[in-house]
Amino acid sequence: MSNIRRFFCAVFLAAILTSCGGGAQPSTSPADSSEGITLDFWYALGGDSGKVVEELVDQFNQSQSGITVVPTYQGDYTAAMAKIYSAITSDSTPNVIQVGGAPLLGSSGALVPMSDLIANDDSFAADQIHPAFLEYNSVQGVLWSMPFNNSVPVLYYNKDLFTAAGLDPEDPPANLDELLAAARQLTLAPDQSGVPAQWGLNARDDSHWYLSTLFLENG
Repeated sequence: MSNIRRFFCAVFLAAILTSCGGGAQPSTSPADSSEGITLDFWYALGGDSGKVVEELVDQFNQSQSGITVVPTYQGDYTAAMAKIYSAITSDSTPNVIQVGGAPLLGSSGALVPMSDLIANDDSFAADQIHPAFLEYNSVQGVLWSMPFNNSVPVLYYNKDLFTAAGLDPEDPPANLDELLAAARQLTLAPDQSGVPAQWGLNARDDSHWYLSTLFLENG
């Protein structure tokens, strides 16, 4: 099997049902004809990222004639996940999906675990994938989906504010306890409205990943 074909069948995102192999009984099977196999592929990346997905699909389709992938944008992660659950209920799932939190679908019975797909592929090198990405896509030791576009949150800090608060800007917090201590020191007294004039840590709903990451790092 060529590298690009293996990339799409075994590595590209989360396989729904038995699109490229596995032992589960599918409710939706790839369309097979004399002209080859057609796979219905749903994805949840828009903008420039979505264009890259379309380009990858096009490259794959042009690389061989046995499999044709039909990509369909399904909205953002929340919208796409809602559509997947609806499709499972109505027995109309696609063959392949790209969606955030794919392991959440494992209990539905609709996914073919990636563990099943790679178990018999001696050429697949799991050690080339960062362990954290494999762990994120696994539940209780079962690899349900493959990492494709895992995001990495980064916490920035303001050196000027650190200096003003008496903190060493060249020695930022290295763990949760140090972060909380620095955040308290950086938080300024409330103004007339009762709200601190400056928060030491921004953990609002638009930056919830900071808290999520801290929770994950601390078990």
